[in-house]
Amino acid sequence: MRVKNAGVCGDGGTHFIELEFDDGSPTKLIGLDARIPTPPHLRRIFLDAEHPSNPNARILSIGSPEEASVIELLTKWADQNLSFLRREALMTPGISHQLEADFGDQMGLSILLGALNRTPPAEKKRVLP
Repeated sequence: MRVKNAGVCGDGGTHFIELEFDDGSPTKLIGLDARIPTPPHLRRIFLDAEHPSNPNARILSIGSPEEASVIELLTKWADQNLSFLRREALMTPGISHQLEADFGDQMGLSILLGALNRTPPAEKKRVLP
């Protein structure tokens, strides 16, 4: 399994990858809807398109079984392809000497981490007068 294609959209942060499978299965487009002003805890995974506004895009519900299976697939991809040191290097800001393959891996890792690290903002504490 490898990233065949990747991209970042000009909407403030939406990005996608196209996964290619070793067994010849059809490739899979996976993206993270990170349009501005979407807060991180509401960013959703989408499938089958390069952007969530595409009519072919299937936007997954947060916490759904289908989303869980996509996160599992991305975790498997990362475990098979990215060592701990490579993951750290890909997530280091300001790297300007990356290869094209690095970009695809960085986008895949970013989608995975974006889904795993969603935490809702803390509830406002009610202050009594």
